[in-house]
Amino acid sequence: MYALRDKKFALIAARIGFMGVIFIPIFIYHFYIIFLKLTRKIALPLIYIIGFLFLLLTPTPYIYQKIDTYFWGNYPRGGLIYPLYVLFFIGVFIRCLFLLFNAFRKEKFPTIFREQIKYLFLAFLVATFGIVDYVAKFGIALYPFGYLAALGWIFIIAYTIVKHHLLEIHIAFTRVAIFTLVYFFIVFIPFFIAPRFISISLWWFPILLMGILASLAPFIYNYLRRGAENILLAEQKRYQRALREFAQTLIFIKDTESLAKEVTSKIIAYLNLDFCAFYLKQDKDFYLIHFSSKRMDNFPFQIKSNCKLVYLLNRSTSPILGESLPSLDNINVGLAFPLFLNKELFGFIVMSQKTKGTFTDTDIDVFTTVSTQVSLALSQIYYFEEYQKLVDERYRLIVERERMESAFQISEAYRHELGNIINIISLSLANLEYQGNFCSQKEDIEKVAHSIKKNVERARTIFDAIARYNKNARSKFKLMNLSKVVKDRVNQFSKNISKSNITIKSEIEEKLRVWANDNLPDAIGYLIEGSIKAIEYHAPQNKCLYISLKRVDNKSILKISDTGGDITKDNLYSNMGIERGKEGGILYFIARRIVFDHKGSFDFQSFNQGEGTTFKIELPINEST
Repeated sequence: MYALRDKKFALIAARIGFMGVIFIPIFIYHFYIIFLKLTRKIALPLIYIIGFLFLLLTPTPYIYQKIDTYFWGNYPRGGLIYPLYVLFFIGVFIRCLFLLFNAFRKEKFPTIFREQIKYLFLAFLVATFGIVDYVAKFGIALYPFGYLAALGWIFIIAYTIVKHHLLEIHIAFTRVAIFTLVYFFIVFIPFFIAPRFISISLWWFPILLMGILASLAPFIYNYLRRGAENILLAEQKRYQRALREFAQTLIFIKDTESLAKEVTSKIIAYLNLDFCAFYLKQDKDFYLIHFSSKRMDNFPFQIKSNCKLVYLLNRSTSPILGESLPSLDNINVGLAFPLFLNKELFGFIVMSQKTKGTFTDTDIDVFTTVSTQVSLALSQIYYFEEYQKLVDERYRLIVERERMESAFQISEAYRHELGNIINIISLSLANLEYQGNFCSQKEDIEKVAHSIKKNVERARTIFDAIARYNKNARSKFKLMNLSKVVKDRVNQFSKNISKSNITIKSEIEEKLRVWANDNLPDAIGYLIEGSIKAIEYHAPQNKCLYISLKRVDNKSILKISDTGGDITKDNLYSNMGIERGKEGGILYFIARRIVFDHKGSFDFQSFNQGEGTTFKIELPINEST
């Protein structure tokens, strides 16, 4: 068209060329709809209808009215309707760019698809500069260098195809080759034999043969295409099928080490990779559970939770190609996929690049399935272990409860007998004191008497506690103000606290109510009294008692801390004394039993010797308050 001397032929050539130009934005829009997996049941047919309307107007002056001559040659002048086509072209291109940008924005994590969208957006953004070709069609002498934009589009698309697998190019070439071969013979054979049959008045035979071959062509093409693709993708389909079948068996594995070993070894075997590593979260960071490799001996043991790899995997729900991932101690990663537990990143698997070829879209789909199945297996293992811990703990509590019940039944049976013995000791003590007034060893007798009286009182305290527990255990539960109970028990021992020069600090949240019987105030009293006695017994320089009561979720947390020496689980409940340290105290045992009766938990923590102990009680709060 540029070089034609006859403007009439130049105009015809321009109009013929415009027939192809009409469908550029239409086909681009259709491609985007398919690529982005969108459904446009109205917009897409409407755009095609508009395109065919422009096609019908192509031979008329409404599109191209004449040919202008510029310094670069001939160029058509747009007609009355042509500006509408320019607006249509611009509108469709802008819509395409918007769809790409919106899809890119939704893809928060780096994947093949996101990279493809990014480069497609860039390619068609460059292609939009081709609109400069329309300027000269309105009589403005601006050189139409839109072909440079088209070249830029071609280069970017080619890069995306090769680097980011926009198309399975070897499959596409195979399909084109088969299509060309099949339809070449369909056209060539009838035309090759046509002259021979025309000479003998059988001209209709080549036409009939072409019709038959044309009808068979789609079936021949599909048969050859499937056969070629099966050959090309045989290895890929083999390991993908094996991975899918293997993924279905993962839920039968019952521990994480076996799971990690099976997954990494199978991936190495099926894909012939250099390495595959399985990481799980422990505390805050991720640690190597199992590592399989044919060529490598070492792999990073720990990966920090704040590194870029973890950040990207935490935002992703599907496998990520190594091109978007950082290296691990200078080891390049080919692919990584996350493992989730309760919607949180619990681990991940990293592997090397394939020794032959690159990871494809179908590989990503397969590893998405593997990721899901491994996550399900981890969830099953985790909940099974938690359930087993719960069963073991309940069994332990049942055994301990039975042992405690037996102990309390025995103590109740002998309480009266032992009480009588204590009464006898008390009477003897009184008689000894009376006679001691006339003896020379009065001071020695008083010491002995004081010791006997002290131990008698301690024995009475224990027996009274046992009797009170047995009595109150049969009482009905009622709604009790735990905040008030704690304050009342602190006030009960205020004289002892003041007498021993103990500093008390308290943070008690108001109006915390629990269902309890009359044993619960006794349990709190035993703990407070025990802390006071421990401080008196050890006499530390810093005599301090700290009591806090707070609500955490649906539980009340009571903490009683003191500076009265440390304890262990072995000596806490030993012997009969209420002081801690070397003696321990059975009243703690009773307090713990009372807490268990109220469906609570009892725990303690000791610090370095001399720094004291903290008791912690958790009780369920009444939900109606």
